[in-house]
Amino acid sequence: ADLQDAWCDPRVRAVVCARGGYGATRVLDHLDWDALAAAADASAEPKILHGSSDITALHTAFGTRLGVTTSFGPMPAGVLAEDRPDGDTLAALRAALFGGPVTLPGTHALRPGRAEGPLTGGTLSLLTALLGTPYAPPPAAGRVVFLEDVTEAPYRIDRMLVQLLQAGWFDGAAGIALGSWRDCGDPAELDAVFAARLGPLGVPVLAGVPAGHGPRQLTLELGAPAVLTASPRSPHDPRPAVPEPGALTLEA
Repeated sequence: ADLQDAWCDPRVRAVVCARGGYGATRVLDHLDWDALAAAADASAEPKILHGSSDITALHTAFGTRLGVTTSFGPMPAGVLAEDRPDGDTLAALRAALFGGPVTLPGTHALRPGRAEGPLTGGTLSLLTALLGTPYAPPPAAGRVVFLEDVTEAPYRIDRMLVQLLQAGWFDGAAGIALGSWRDCGDPAELDAVFAARLGPLGVPVLAGVPAGHGPRQLTLELGAPAVLTASPRSPHDPRPAVPEPGALTLEA
């Protein structure tokens, strides 16, 4: 009721979720989607839904059913509650909420290249949980996919990626940006999983994007135009541009 009332209130420009956790998927069946769509259409300025982690369920449903862009980023009960939140985290949040481009640097490219398209994705475990439901994420064809998660072992991440692959969800994806994988095991093992499962797609894959559950949580606008660049790291190459691993840029 609180979510419905806040979104449908014409005085409200943004609905900011206090935290993630568990249970957002249960909310979906209790929302009046016609009323939510009418409120979005009637608003003079685009309404914003902001949150991350479990809120991926709401991002996916709002984006698909209402056709709105949504804001995936830090929440008040998370890193924003710290005495001194990371400066880049705050700057990216302001840009997403009040306008302006956002650039998120990656740490390394698992497969080099360049991709453009609307940004989609979110927390991996939520995306897979929505498959086969009326709120399933739309196919990633032509889109730049962002994925992240927390406290999921590499074998579980492998299994979820296989599920999405077998469902055909990744078919035609333009590129993939991998965010933080906090407490998800050995980073080298994770990279091996990503390379094995995502490499055969033949699209650029950029890892280490500071978004998700890490100490730096830059804000992503799901549904916004995105440009992903992933360059092979080659410290011994004399050309200065080559060592740059790449970035994910969201256009205002």
